[in-house]
Amino acid sequence: MNALKVVSDFAKPLISDNAFSMLIFFVTSRCNSVCRTCFYWDSLNQEGDLSFEEIQTISATMPRFRDLWLSGGEPTMREELVDIIDLFCKNNGVSTVRLPTNGLLTGRIENIVDSVFEQNPNITFHINLALDGYGETHDQIRGVPGNFEKALNTLRALTPRRDRYPGFRLFVNSVVCKENYEELIDLGHFIRDHFDVDGHYFQIIRGNAPDLDLKDVPMENLRVIYENAMKLHRHYLNKTREKPDGVPQKVFELFYLGTYLFTYETQFNNADHNELWKMPCLAGTTSAALDFDGKLRICELRDPVGNLRDYDCDFNKLWESKIMRDEVKQMHEDQCDCTHICFLYNSLKSSSRVKFWDIPKSYFKFKKSNERFNWLRVSRNERTPKVAESESAVVESLSS
Repeated sequence: MNALKVVSDFAKPLISDNAFSMLIFFVTSRCNSVCRTCFYWDSLNQEGDLSFEEIQTISATMPRFRDLWLSGGEPTMREELVDIIDLFCKNNGVSTVRLPTNGLLTGRIENIVDSVFEQNPNITFHINLALDGYGETHDQIRGVPGNFEKALNTLRALTPRRDRYPGFRLFVNSVVCKENYEELIDLGHFIRDHFDVDGHYFQIIRGNAPDLDLKDVPMENLRVIYENAMKLHRHYLNKTREKPDGVPQKVFELFYLGTYLFTYETQFNNADHNELWKMPCLAGTTSAALDFDGKLRICELRDPVGNLRDYDCDFNKLWESKIMRDEVKQMHEDQCDCTHICFLYNSLKSSSRVKFWDIPKSYFKFKKSNERFNWLRVSRNERTPKVAESESAVVESLSS
Protein backbone atom coordinates (compact mmCIF):
# COMPACT_ATOMS: atom_id res chain seq x y z
CA MET A 1 0.00 0.00 0.00
CA ASN A 2 1.24 3.49 -0.88
CA ALA A 3 2.78 5.06 2.26
CA LEU A 4 1.16 8.43 1.58
CA LYS A 5 -2.27 6.81 1.36
CA VAL A 6 -1.69 4.94 4.64
CA VAL A 7 -0.82 8.18 6.45
CA SER A 8 -3.77 9.91 4.77
CA ASP A 9 -6.18 7.19 5.93
CA PHE A 10 -4.72 7.41 9.45
CA ALA A 11 -5.11 11.20 9.50
CA LYS A 12 -8.64 11.23 8.05
CA PRO A 13 -10.47 10.74 11.38
CA LEU A 14 -8.26 13.44 12.87
CA ILE A 15 -9.91 15.98 10.56
CA SER A 16 -13.50 15.48 11.62
CA ASP A 17 -16.44 17.70 10.93
CA ASN A 18 -18.61 19.22 13.64
CA ALA A 19 -21.15 16.42 13.71
CA PHE A 20 -22.30 15.05 17.06
CA SER A 21 -19.75 12.46 18.17
CA MET A 22 -19.68 12.08 21.99
CA LEU A 23 -22.19 11.60 24.79
CA ILE A 24 -21.24 11.63 28.46
CA PHE A 25 -24.02 9.74 30.21
CA PHE A 26 -24.38 9.64 34.00
CA VAL A 27 -26.22 6.31 34.03
CA THR A 28 -26.97 6.43 37.76
CA SER A 29 -26.58 8.70 40.77
CA ARG A 30 -25.92 5.70 43.02
CA CYS A 31 -22.39 5.52 44.39
CA ASN A 32 -20.55 3.36 46.91
CA SER A 33 -17.67 5.81 47.42
CA VAL A 34 -17.41 9.17 49.16
CA CYS A 35 -14.72 10.78 47.02
CA ARG A 36 -13.49 14.14 48.25
CA THR A 37 -12.39 15.09 44.72
CA CYS A 38 -15.81 14.49 43.12
CA PHE A 39 -17.38 17.44 41.26
CA TYR A 40 -20.73 15.59 41.18
CA TRP A 41 -20.95 14.93 44.92
CA ASP A 42 -24.14 16.93 45.55
CA SER A 43 -26.05 14.88 42.95
CA LEU A 44 -25.15 11.44 44.28
CA ASN A 45 -27.53 8.83 45.70
CA GLN A 46 -30.66 10.67 44.62
CA GLU A 47 -33.98 9.32 43.40
CA GLY A 48 -35.01 9.59 39.77
CA ASP A 49 -32.61 7.62 37.58
CA LEU A 50 -33.88 7.44 34.01
CA SER A 51 -35.71 4.16 33.40
CA PHE A 52 -34.45 1.80 30.73
CA GLU A 53 -37.57 2.56 28.70
CA GLU A 54 -36.80 6.29 28.84
CA ILE A 55 -33.23 5.60 27.76
CA GLN A 56 -34.56 3.58 24.82
CA THR A 57 -36.57 6.60 23.66
CA ILE A 58 -33.60 8.93 24.10
CA SER A 59 -31.37 6.62 22.07
CA ALA A 60 -33.99 6.27 19.33
CA THR A 61 -34.18 10.06 18.94
CA MET A 62 -30.42 10.65 18.90
CA PRO A 63 -28.15 10.82 15.85
CA ARG A 64 -25.46 8.26 15.21
CA PHE A 65 -22.28 8.98 17.15
CA ARG A 66 -18.99 7.31 17.92
CA ASP A 67 -18.02 7.71 21.60
CA LEU A 68 -20.07 6.85 24.70
CA TRP A 69 -18.45 7.99 27.95
CA LEU A 70 -20.27 6.51 30.94
CA SER A 71 -20.30 8.17 34.33
CA GLY A 72 -22.17 8.39 37.61
CA GLY A 73 -22.29 7.76 40.54
CA GLU A 74 -20.51 4.47 40.17
CA PRO A 75 -21.71 3.35 36.72
CA THR A 76 -21.21 -0.35 37.44
CA MET A 77 -24.03 -0.09 40.00
CA ARG A 78 -26.56 0.50 37.19
CA GLU A 79 -28.42 -2.81 36.85
CA GLU A 80 -29.05 -2.55 33.10
CA LEU A 81 -25.61 -1.18 32.22
CA VAL A 82 -24.79 -3.90 29.69
CA ASP A 83 -28.16 -3.45 27.98
CA ILE A 84 -27.66 0.33 27.90
CA ILE A 85 -24.30 -0.10 26.18
CA ASP A 86 -25.83 -2.56 23.71
CA LEU A 87 -28.67 -0.14 23.02
CA PHE A 88 -26.37 2.70 21.97
CA CYS A 89 -24.14 0.37 19.96
CA LYS A 90 -27.09 -1.05 18.02
CA ASN A 91 -29.18 2.14 17.67
CA ASN A 92 -26.52 4.81 17.34
CA GLY A 93 -23.47 3.08 15.95
CA VAL A 94 -21.33 3.64 19.04
CA SER A 95 -17.94 2.03 18.48
CA THR A 96 -16.01 3.15 21.57
CA VAL A 97 -17.27 2.93 25.17
CA ARG A 98 -15.35 4.29 28.16
CA LEU A 99 -16.25 3.19 31.67
CA PRO A 100 -14.65 4.75 34.76
CA THR A 101 -14.90 2.72 37.96
CA ASN A 102 -13.70 2.73 41.55
CA GLY A 103 -13.02 -1.00 41.26
CA LEU A 104 -14.92 -1.99 44.40
CA LEU A 105 -17.24 -4.52 42.72
CA THR A 106 -14.70 -6.87 41.17
CA GLY A 107 -17.03 -9.71 40.17
CA ARG A 108 -19.64 -7.32 38.83
CA ILE A 109 -17.05 -5.52 36.69
CA GLU A 110 -15.73 -8.81 35.30
CA ASN A 111 -19.26 -9.85 34.30
CA ILE A 112 -19.89 -6.47 32.64
CA VAL A 113 -16.78 -6.76 30.47
CA ASP A 114 -17.59 -10.33 29.43
CA SER A 115 -21.23 -9.53 28.67
CA VAL A 116 -20.40 -6.39 26.69
CA PHE A 117 -18.08 -8.31 24.38
CA GLU A 118 -20.53 -11.20 24.10
CA GLN A 119 -23.12 -8.77 22.69
CA ASN A 120 -20.77 -6.44 20.78
CA PRO A 121 -17.47 -8.22 20.05
CA ASN A 122 -16.18 -5.58 17.63
CA ILE A 123 -16.34 -2.47 19.80
CA THR A 124 -13.49 -0.86 21.72
CA PHE A 125 -14.27 -0.93 25.44
CA HIS A 126 -12.13 1.02 27.91
CA ILE A 127 -12.14 0.38 31.65
CA ASN A 128 -10.55 3.32 33.49
CA LEU A 129 -9.78 2.21 37.04
CA ALA A 130 -9.38 4.96 39.62
CA LEU A 131 -6.19 4.93 41.72
CA ASP A 132 -5.37 8.18 43.48
CA GLY A 133 -2.42 7.10 45.61
CA TYR A 134 -0.93 4.25 47.61
CA GLY A 135 -2.94 2.44 50.26
CA GLU A 136 -4.20 4.83 52.90
CA THR A 137 -3.85 7.90 50.66
CA HIS A 138 -6.21 6.40 48.10
CA ASP A 139 -8.63 5.16 50.75
CA GLN A 140 -8.80 8.56 52.45
CA ILE A 141 -9.39 10.44 49.20
CA ARG A 142 -12.04 7.93 48.14
CA GLY A 143 -13.64 7.64 51.56
CA VAL A 144 -13.68 3.82 51.59
CA PRO A 145 -11.34 1.77 53.81
CA GLY A 146 -9.73 -1.03 51.81
CA ASN A 147 -10.52 0.56 48.44
CA PHE A 148 -6.89 0.46 47.29
CA GLU A 149 -6.54 -3.30 47.72
CA LYS A 150 -9.94 -3.96 46.16
CA ALA A 151 -9.01 -1.81 43.17
CA LEU A 152 -5.77 -3.75 42.72
CA ASN A 153 -7.72 -7.02 42.90
CA THR A 154 -9.98 -5.73 40.13
CA LEU A 155 -6.94 -4.75 38.07
CA ARG A 156 -5.52 -8.26 38.46
CA ALA A 157 -8.85 -9.87 37.58
CA LEU A 158 -9.29 -7.80 34.42
CA THR A 159 -5.75 -8.14 33.06
CA PRO A 160 -6.25 -11.55 31.33
CA ARG A 161 -9.12 -10.05 29.33
CA ARG A 162 -6.63 -7.88 27.44
CA ASP A 163 -5.60 -11.07 25.61
CA ARG A 164 -9.11 -12.51 25.46
CA TYR A 165 -10.80 -9.51 23.80
CA PRO A 166 -8.95 -7.57 21.05
CA GLY A 167 -11.08 -4.48 21.73
CA PHE A 168 -10.56 -4.38 25.50
CA ARG A 169 -8.44 -1.56 26.92
CA LEU A 170 -7.44 -1.35 30.59
CA PHE A 171 -6.28 2.01 31.97
CA VAL A 172 -5.52 3.49 35.37
CA ASN A 173 -6.74 7.03 36.06
CA SER A 174 -5.29 9.25 38.81
CA VAL A 175 -6.76 12.59 39.89
CA VAL A 176 -3.97 14.96 40.91
CA CYS A 177 -4.79 16.78 44.15
CA LYS A 178 -3.14 18.32 47.21
CA GLU A 179 -2.98 15.05 49.16
CA ASN A 180 -1.42 12.83 46.51
CA TYR A 181 0.82 14.89 44.21
CA GLU A 182 3.94 13.83 46.12
CA GLU A 183 3.44 10.13 45.44
CA LEU A 184 1.79 9.93 42.01
CA ILE A 185 5.05 9.53 40.11
CA ASP A 186 5.97 6.51 42.22
CA LEU A 187 2.43 5.18 41.83
CA GLY A 188 2.88 5.38 38.06
CA HIS A 189 6.11 3.38 38.32
CA PHE A 190 4.41 0.82 40.57
CA ILE A 191 1.60 0.26 38.06
CA ARG A 192 4.06 0.09 35.16
CA ASP A 193 6.26 -2.49 36.90
CA HIS A 194 3.57 -4.73 38.41
CA PHE A 195 0.54 -4.64 36.10
CA ASP A 196 -0.14 -5.20 32.41
CA VAL A 197 -2.26 -2.18 31.49
CA ASP A 198 -2.67 -0.07 28.36
CA GLY A 199 -1.86 3.26 29.97
CA HIS A 200 -2.09 5.59 32.94
CA TYR A 201 -3.89 8.96 32.91
CA PHE A 202 -3.05 11.84 35.26
CA GLN A 203 -5.79 14.50 35.47
CA ILE A 204 -5.78 17.63 37.62
CA ILE A 205 -8.75 17.88 40.00
CA ARG A 206 -11.59 19.93 38.49
CA GLY A 207 -15.00 21.34 39.30
CA ASN A 208 -16.69 22.01 42.62
CA ALA A 209 -15.17 19.30 44.81
CA PRO A 210 -16.58 18.89 48.35
CA ASP A 211 -13.09 19.52 49.75
CA LEU A 212 -11.89 22.57 47.82
CA ASP A 213 -8.62 22.56 49.74
CA LEU A 214 -7.62 19.56 47.62
CA LYS A 215 -7.37 21.85 44.59
CA ASP A 216 -4.29 23.57 46.02
CA VAL A 217 -1.72 21.77 43.87
CA PRO A 218 1.62 23.59 43.42
CA MET A 219 2.09 24.23 39.73
CA GLU A 220 5.78 23.35 39.79
CA ASN A 221 4.87 19.93 41.16
CA LEU A 222 2.21 19.52 38.48
CA ARG A 223 4.81 20.29 35.83
CA VAL A 224 7.10 17.60 37.26
CA ILE A 225 4.22 15.10 37.32
CA TYR A 226 3.48 15.81 33.65
CA GLU A 227 7.16 15.37 32.71
CA ASN A 228 7.27 11.98 34.41
CA ALA A 229 3.86 11.03 33.01
CA MET A 230 5.31 11.49 29.52
CA LYS A 231 8.00 8.91 30.30
CA LEU A 232 5.22 6.51 31.25
CA HIS A 233 3.28 7.32 28.08
CA ARG A 234 6.39 6.52 26.06
CA HIS A 235 6.54 3.14 27.81
CA TYR A 236 2.90 2.44 26.97
CA LEU A 237 3.45 3.64 23.39
CA ASN A 238 5.61 0.57 22.84
CA LYS A 239 2.78 -1.78 23.83
CA THR A 240 -0.26 0.08 22.50
CA ARG A 241 -2.73 -1.73 20.27
CA GLU A 242 -4.04 1.51 18.76
CA LYS A 243 -1.46 1.83 15.98
CA PRO A 244 -3.09 1.19 12.57
CA ASP A 245 -1.31 -1.24 10.26
CA GLY A 246 0.97 0.46 7.78
CA VAL A 247 1.37 3.74 9.66
CA PRO A 248 5.07 4.55 10.19
CA GLN A 249 6.07 4.29 13.84
CA LYS A 250 7.48 7.83 13.92
CA VAL A 251 4.24 9.28 12.56
CA PHE A 252 2.18 7.38 15.11
CA GLU A 253 4.55 8.41 17.92
CA LEU A 254 4.22 12.06 16.95
CA PHE A 255 0.41 11.99 17.21
CA TYR A 256 0.25 9.61 20.20
CA LEU A 257 2.76 11.46 22.40
CA GLY A 258 2.02 14.85 20.86
CA THR A 259 -1.63 14.66 21.87
CA TYR A 260 -0.69 13.95 25.49
CA LEU A 261 1.81 16.82 25.37
CA PHE A 262 -0.70 19.27 23.93
CA THR A 263 -3.41 18.38 26.45
CA TYR A 264 -1.00 18.58 29.40
CA GLU A 265 0.30 21.94 28.18
CA THR A 266 -3.25 23.22 27.72
CA GLN A 267 -4.41 21.97 31.13
CA PHE A 268 -1.33 23.36 32.87
CA ASN A 269 -1.68 26.82 31.36
CA ASN A 270 -5.40 26.88 32.13
CA ALA A 271 -4.94 25.73 35.74
CA ASP A 272 -2.04 28.11 36.32
CA HIS A 273 -3.17 31.34 34.69
CA ASN A 274 -6.54 30.65 33.00
CA GLU A 275 -5.09 30.65 29.51
CA LEU A 276 -7.73 29.98 26.87
CA TRP A 277 -7.61 26.93 24.61
CA LYS A 278 -6.06 27.18 21.16
CA MET A 279 -9.27 25.91 19.59
CA PRO A 280 -12.96 26.54 20.30
CA CYS A 281 -14.72 24.24 22.75
CA LEU A 282 -17.29 22.19 20.83
CA ALA A 283 -19.48 21.34 23.82
CA GLY A 284 -23.05 21.60 22.63
CA THR A 285 -22.02 20.96 19.04
CA THR A 286 -20.14 17.66 18.90
CA SER A 287 -20.83 16.58 22.49
CA ALA A 288 -23.28 16.69 25.38
CA ALA A 289 -23.65 15.51 28.97
CA LEU A 290 -26.80 13.67 30.06
CA ASP A 291 -27.55 13.54 33.79
CA PHE A 292 -28.99 10.49 35.55
CA ASP A 293 -32.41 12.17 35.83
CA GLY A 294 -32.72 13.39 32.24
CA LYS A 295 -31.20 16.85 32.55
CA LEU A 296 -29.18 17.74 29.47
CA ARG A 297 -26.11 19.96 29.55
CA ILE A 298 -23.70 20.98 26.85
CA CYS A 299 -20.97 20.29 29.42
CA GLU A 300 -21.09 18.66 32.84
CA LEU A 301 -19.49 21.78 34.36
CA ARG A 302 -22.32 24.07 33.16
CA ASP A 303 -25.96 24.29 34.26
CA PRO A 304 -28.61 22.08 32.63
CA VAL A 305 -30.31 23.47 29.53
CA GLY A 306 -33.47 21.47 30.11
CA ASN A 307 -34.79 18.06 31.10
CA LEU A 308 -35.50 15.48 28.41
CA ARG A 309 -38.45 14.26 30.46
CA ASP A 310 -40.12 17.58 29.63
CA TYR A 311 -39.60 16.79 25.93
CA ASP A 312 -41.02 13.23 26.03
CA CYS A 313 -37.40 12.00 26.17
CA ASP A 314 -36.95 13.21 22.59
CA PHE A 315 -33.27 14.12 22.46
CA ASN A 316 -33.41 15.82 19.09
CA LYS A 317 -36.30 18.06 20.15
CA LEU A 318 -34.22 19.63 22.94
CA TRP A 319 -30.93 19.43 21.07
CA GLU A 320 -32.27 21.47 18.15
CA SER A 321 -34.14 23.97 20.33
CA LYS A 322 -33.48 27.70 20.65
CA ILE A 323 -32.52 27.39 24.31
CA MET A 324 -29.79 24.94 23.33
CA ARG A 325 -28.45 27.29 20.64
CA ASP A 326 -28.58 30.16 23.12
CA GLU A 327 -26.58 28.13 25.66
CA VAL A 328 -23.86 27.37 23.11
CA LYS A 329 -23.72 31.04 22.17
CA GLN A 330 -23.51 32.01 25.84
CA MET A 331 -20.66 29.54 26.42
CA HIS A 332 -18.60 31.20 23.70
CA GLU A 333 -19.43 34.67 25.00
CA ASP A 334 -18.32 33.55 28.45
CA GLN A 335 -15.05 32.36 26.89
CA CYS A 336 -15.73 29.19 28.80
CA ASP A 337 -12.68 26.99 29.21
CA CYS A 338 -11.45 24.41 31.70
CA THR A 339 -9.11 21.44 32.22
CA HIS A 340 -11.81 18.86 31.37
CA ILE A 341 -10.01 16.22 29.31
CA CYS A 342 -13.16 14.78 27.71
CA PHE A 343 -14.20 18.06 26.10
CA LEU A 344 -10.61 19.13 25.48
CA TYR A 345 -9.85 15.93 23.58
CA ASN A 346 -13.12 15.93 21.68
CA SER A 347 -12.63 19.56 20.63
CA LEU A 348 -9.02 19.23 19.51
CA LYS A 349 -9.96 16.36 17.19
CA SER A 350 -12.05 18.78 15.14
CA SER A 351 -9.30 21.39 14.80
CA SER A 352 -7.00 20.91 11.81
CA ARG A 353 -4.71 23.60 13.19
CA VAL A 354 -4.27 21.78 16.49
CA LYS A 355 -3.84 18.34 14.94
CA PHE A 356 -1.36 19.36 12.27
CA TRP A 357 0.40 22.36 13.82
CA ASP A 358 0.06 22.66 17.60
CA ILE A 359 0.40 18.95 18.41
CA PRO A 360 3.52 18.47 16.24
CA LYS A 361 4.88 21.74 17.64
CA SER A 362 4.43 20.49 21.23
CA TYR A 363 6.06 17.19 20.31
CA PHE A 364 9.17 18.74 18.75
CA LYS A 365 9.46 21.33 21.52
CA PHE A 366 9.44 18.52 24.07
CA LYS A 367 12.06 16.56 22.14
CA LYS A 368 14.27 19.63 21.75
CA SER A 369 14.14 20.33 25.49
CA ASN A 370 15.38 16.81 26.35
CA GLU A 371 11.83 15.73 27.17
CA ARG A 372 11.24 18.40 29.79
CA PHE A 373 8.34 20.81 30.20
CA ASN A 374 10.74 23.65 30.97
CA TRP A 375 8.91 26.05 28.64
CA LEU A 376 5.79 25.97 30.82
CA ARG A 377 5.44 29.24 32.71
CA VAL A 378 4.59 28.93 36.42
CA SER A 379 2.86 32.07 37.65
CA ARG A 380 1.15 30.86 40.83
CA ASN A 381 1.88 28.51 43.74
CA GLU A 382 5.61 28.72 43.10
CA ARG A 383 7.11 26.36 45.62
CA THR A 384 10.05 24.06 45.77
CA PRO A 385 8.83 20.59 44.75
CA LYS A 386 8.77 18.17 47.63
CA VAL A 387 10.57 14.89 47.21
CA ALA A 388 8.32 11.87 47.55
CA GLU A 389 9.28 8.70 49.30
CA SER A 390 11.04 6.29 47.01
CA GLU A 391 8.84 3.71 45.37
CA SER A 392 10.61 0.89 47.17
CA ALA A 393 9.98 2.54 50.54
CA VAL A 394 6.29 2.94 49.82
CA VAL A 395 5.88 -0.60 48.52
CA GLU A 396 7.76 -1.92 51.56
CA SER A 397 5.45 0.00 53.90
CA LEU A 398 2.41 -1.48 52.17
CA SER A 399 3.62 -5.01 52.62
CA SER A 400 4.66 -4.59 56.26
